[in-house]
Amino acid sequence: MRPLASITPSRLSDKGDTLWVYIISLLFVVLNTVLIAYEFYWLSLLPILFVVLLVAVFAIDKLLLIAVFVTPLSVQLSELVKGNDFNLSLPSEPLLIAITLILLMKFLHDGNFDRKIFFHPVTIAILLNLVWITITCITSTMPLVSVKFLVARIWFLAAFYLLASQLFRKVENIGRYTWVYVLSFLIVIGYAWVRHSSYGFFSQQAAHFVVQPFYNDHTSYGATLAMLIPMLIAFIMIFEGKDLGRRISTWLVLVLFLVATIFSYTRAAWVSIVGALGVFILIRLRIRFFYVAVLGIVVLGALYSYRSELKIMLEQNRRVSSEDLVEHVKSISNVATDASNLERLNRWSCAWRMFREKPLLGWGPGTLMFKYAPFQLEREKTEISTNSADLGNA
Repeated sequence: MRPLASITPSRLSDKGDTLWVYIISLLFVVLNTVLIAYEFYWLSLLPILFVVLLVAVFAIDKLLLIAVFVTPLSVQLSELVKGNDFNLSLPSEPLLIAITLILLMKFLHDGNFDRKIFFHPVTIAILLNLVWITITCITSTMPLVSVKFLVARIWFLAAFYLLASQLFRKVENIGRYTWVYVLSFLIVIGYAWVRHSSYGFFSQQAAHFVVQPFYNDHTSYGATLAMLIPMLIAFIMIFEGKDLGRRISTWLVLVLFLVATIFSYTRAAWVSIVGALGVFILIRLRIRFFYVAVLGIVVLGALYSYRSELKIMLEQNRRVSSEDLVEHVKSISNVATDASNLERLNRWSCAWRMFREKPLLGWGPGTLMFKYAPFQLEREKTEISTNSADLGNA
């Protein structure tokens, strides 16, 4: 048996710390058990919060990757607590708030931050935008809504721009960051397909809601797919001749994303992928921007000259969005009978009238959905027009 004298003060301290850990853990278990018996479950999140804080303090870059992973899988607080006026995306936005606060404390404490990013033209443009949003928050017709918009913009920029810029100083982290998001998004695709299969994959109506609660509708889901597809193609090109296994797996993921884009029935996503392909060809052929700009001006001039004829031609299109993929594509230019297209025109017209009434400071950031209703004209309304922006979109 070890003599008492051989137990050093540090070891006594270690044993004391361990005892406190056991006591606190036991108290937590007892208290949480009682609260669960009374149907109060929120204390169960405390250990998760504690782990998040530890990761944030000692490895904030890992916390950013966690935030990237959970972003596609986050749900709105309003989906969990019905009738709640305050909304938040869980768990992504609380993580972003934590990242913003810890990033600020780290910057003030040790200043270990590449300050050159603050003088980059993109950063300057972002800061000017934030200044203008702040000014228009003061004059907003709904100050609380606008301030929430501003604060949310700040924590998104702090995590996904400022902190990411430091993470990307190591080039390999760009791929790691993107793949974390892609792998998480594959879970959303799988979830949507399982739900979609019960209605039949070619059910266009089901495509509108099978991605809920992760995405409000198929348009934002399709937009995310469209933005990630060029990244996957870039990875395939990077892996060419280097790593056959990673290249094959990337091809498989790309095929899944392309199929998911088709079954999203998001026409704008389809068109944007074709547009991105056009930009890619211009870059690969190294065509000078001057020639592209001149061609663009000529095309716009031609469209303006024949605007009346084009309007008549578009109004003659009676194809509506449907389960038939060919018909769905042809309906893109239908501005006569397609409710989805007409509702966009309705919202844009409302925005224009709102601008004309308050051309300088506007109605306030984030307030469009709450303020556009009185600006609707009866002749421009559609079967999906509402006063609360809960059907259709802009």
